[in-house]
Amino acid sequence: MPYNSDLRVLSHEVLNGTFLTEEETEKFRAGFGVSPAVFRHIWNTVTFHKKTKPKHALWGLNFLKTYATEHNRLGVARIKSRKTLRRHVTRVVKKLAKHMPKVVSRSCAK
Repeated sequence: MPYNSDLRVLSHEVLNGTFLTEEETEKFRAGFGVSPAVFRHIWNTVTFHKKTKPKHALWGLNFLKTYATEHNRLGVARIKSRKTLRRHVTRVVKKLAKHMPKVVSRSCAK
């Protein structure tokens, strides 16, 4: 998974429809478990908490994809606060669980 500063840039590029190379798309899918197009769909469909940023949604997707330890996720996200990480990941995962049937069915229909 890219580092936290890279996540801001990556999420901005993906949400703005910037073309990613085939290799970048593959890395995105490997790190987050979804394609950039599905991430755009999730971000545009799910109403996240007002303080949730795209990078937080990527933290949540990465958690679901890897189930890495909290210590490892703190290092990758380059943040020190376990509370911040837990808060954002928990918010994202709960919202995704609530909207999953809608997200999955629309993504698979394409």
